[in-house]
Amino acid sequence: LVRCGTDSVVLHWEDTVLVVGPFGDWIKFSYEGVVHLVPEIDGVRIISNELCEFLQRVPAATEDTFKPGSVAPGALLYVALEKFEKKSSEADEGIRNIGMDMTQAVDTCIDAAGHEIHPPRQRSLLKAASFGKCVLEAYNTRRFVNMCQALRVLNAVRHYEIGVPLTYAQYVRLTPEVLVNRLINRHHHLLALRICDYLGMNRDRVLIHWACAKINAGSAEDEESLCRLIVDKLGGDKAGISYTEVAKAAFGAGRVKLATKLLDYEPQAANQVPLLLDMRECELALIKAIESGDTDLVYLVMLHMQRSLPTAELFRILNGKPLACNLLETYLKEQDLELLRQFYDQDDRRAESANVMAIASFKDEELAPRIANLKKALKQYQDDRGHPFEVK
Repeated sequence: LVRCGTDSVVLHWEDTVLVVGPFGDWIKFSYEGVVHLVPEIDGVRIISNELCEFLQRVPAATEDTFKPGSVAPGALLYVALEKFEKKSSEADEGIRNIGMDMTQAVDTCIDAAGHEIHPPRQRSLLKAASFGKCVLEAYNTRRFVNMCQALRVLNAVRHYEIGVPLTYAQYVRLTPEVLVNRLINRHHHLLALRICDYLGMNRDRVLIHWACAKINAGSAEDEESLCRLIVDKLGGDKAGISYTEVAKAAFGAGRVKLATKLLDYEPQAANQVPLLLDMRECELALIKAIESGDTDLVYLVMLHMQRSLPTAELFRILNGKPLACNLLETYLKEQDLELLRQFYDQDDRRAESANVMAIASFKDEELAPRIANLKKALKQYQDDRGHPFEVK
């Protein structure tokens, strides 16, 4: 038992489907074999061994337009178009009969087109709406244009090669953004990209998903060719697309070299650096952080290296990078005097090393360690002949 729209229910057992209306009226359908019912916002999807059908109450706009003997404005407009195409003078009479209800007639034909599945019927209804618009002195065409765009998208995704049989009501509830997400999850990237371009939506997520799928598919292309292909499709570093997610996919697939190459095109250093650290590309991460001019980012890299690398390796990476060295000195003066001393020692800066030991001696509460540190400082001053005052 499932609901069908807002005022009916559908029951099924064995090979029978029964629809019960709001006033107890019913209709029965027979099937060969068991069926599965899927409730939708505007009807019920009936899935059998051979078919996928959609059952819904006939929409009001469709009923007004095609009900035999209907004199609703939409029906009169549709008939007037048929007469006009046959070059009959009765078309003019039909237009006059609609009179002040022409706006309603146009709206009805537009709504009826949205409920149609077959493109030829859609076109005839939209043509009738366009015919009625020509009679009106003023009409907001936004509704007409939106319906044309929606139907073009729906006809594309309903194609058997795509297999997304959405109705217009479901499309409106779902939104184009969610539809595009479903398409890319099914790997229909080209159609998703065309829909984004057609509706003026951002296409970045489609391109990024395609690139990740290309990498995860285990392409036999070498990393240089694959990187060039992805960058060409994504528009290089001028398009403003974030390459971080694509680089993560490459790293997760074990293609570290490809991930590193892709990160060269990432426009935001704040996105580049954390992933490079995860990839253990500490030196490259430090270079990118320095190039960004963001001192917080440089500190992030240095603190990560301090925790994860041997001291000698840390100092080797910092060598030749004055900005990083200055920031490290500032940090270590407040946090780790011993590491600061080692930093000065490896750089053969004896006077600075002696200064650190002298400062450290005054922080010792015990006399013996204090004297030992002062003696070490004195030895460093003596070795550096440029500081005779400190030696005295």
